[in-house]
Amino acid sequence: MEYFIPKDTSKLFKSNKLQSKNIDNFLLRLNRYVREDLFSLKNEYEGVSFDTNIETDRVDRYYNILKLIPYEQSSLSIKNNWKLILGMGSGSVYNTSMTLHHIYGVPYLPAQSIKGAFRSYIVQTYFADELFSEKYNKYSDFEEEVLYKTSWFVELFGSNDQQGKVIFFDAFSKDFKIVKDIMTPHYKDYYGDNKNRVAPTDTQDPQPINFLALQNASFKICFASKENIEIEDGIFKGKKILELIKDELSVSLEIFGIGGKTSVGYGYFDIEKSQEERELEVILSSQNIQYIEEFKEKNPNHKFIEKIDKKLDEIKEEEKKKIEEAKIQDAKDKWKAVLRVGKKYKEKALRDYINNYPNSPMLQEAKDELNKVTKAQTKQSSKGLDFSSARDGKGIERVIKSIQNPSDEDKDKLEEAIKRVYPTVKSNKKKKNYFMKSKLMVKWLGQDRINKLLDE
Repeated sequence: MEYFIPKDTSKLFKSNKLQSKNIDNFLLRLNRYVREDLFSLKNEYEGVSFDTNIETDRVDRYYNILKLIPYEQSSLSIKNNWKLILGMGSGSVYNTSMTLHHIYGVPYLPAQSIKGAFRSYIVQTYFADELFSEKYNKYSDFEEEVLYKTSWFVELFGSNDQQGKVIFFDAFSKDFKIVKDIMTPHYKDYYGDNKNRVAPTDTQDPQPINFLALQNASFKICFASKENIEIEDGIFKGKKILELIKDELSVSLEIFGIGGKTSVGYGYFDIEKSQEERELEVILSSQNIQYIEEFKEKNPNHKFIEKIDKKLDEIKEEEKKKIEEAKIQDAKDKWKAVLRVGKKYKEKALRDYINNYPNSPMLQEAKDELNKVTKAQTKQSSKGLDFSSARDGKGIERVIKSIQNPSDEDKDKLEEAIKRVYPTVKSNKKKKNYFMKSKLMVKWLGQDRINKLLDE
């Protein structure tokens, strides 16, 4: 990077063998070792080049001091995925500026900028309906009426009457590259004084403006809370404050960005995650119970073991719910099939359904239907049972075959039929054996009663 200083100052530097690289505070090098615009007064100034090698041990000391604060803390490691503009509109000896720490001299994200950008993201994401409602003509009205009546928002950012429970700290970078960038307004007269404003035509000369930007800078954002309470209501109910900030701030930096010119791609970040955080992401996106259980077995002391346990319980509960839903649907489908069964096999179909689907929502309906069927069959059998035409065991079975639930009267009629027919056929071995092997007669009268009848 080329800087310009007056010739007499340059001679003084050279005579004392002083170089700008000896100035380790970049804030001083930028704002006190003054250069002029590269496109003017070149004949009166000469260039001095130097590298921006900044001592980063100061940044390490800063983060070590933060660890001593007796509050519960959390942090995010982020890396700018292109370029980042900080404080370009601040007061400066140049047309543009850069936010540099007044002591360390390094680029940094001020705590108020982090908190402000995060607050803006929360408002636009979770209060958009109210924010753009015709009810609110001024943002101040919206803020007072909606934001400050939302308890979790006040816990995070505070209000006019209450202090928030979160402290944001300045975020420093020790891994960055300062680059010269350029923007070129094509219609300077149009953007100029309102009194002399002219139409934005192509007759106006473009006006290049140089500015400084950070490229691929890494930052560590820290935040802490004396009371890391759990949110009690609203959309974040059950979440701890620091966990909420870490999750939402990650999204904010990835999607909304921070700094200047975010609308044209500056100021967006990738979240740098630890191995355990990446493993947790894989677990939370998985639905494989076996995989998660094996992971737990291999990593019993994992940093996020509680979240992994919670995820596993949720999946198991979902699987259990799916199984129950599938059983209910199967029971409903089977019930539709039972209703289509003809009268001849209706009772059997109903009994099988009641035995196989004890938890069916149609169980009581099935029992009621079975009761109707058995009553109808009993009534029919009591009136129409006739053994007068039976001449052997096969003939008797034909009569009782259609009766599923015989009454006592039916059983007595069967007994009388056996007493009448059996003596006439017992001399025939085949017909005799038919009586002795008849399962249907045994079902009606029982084996002991059948044996007694055949022995008489």
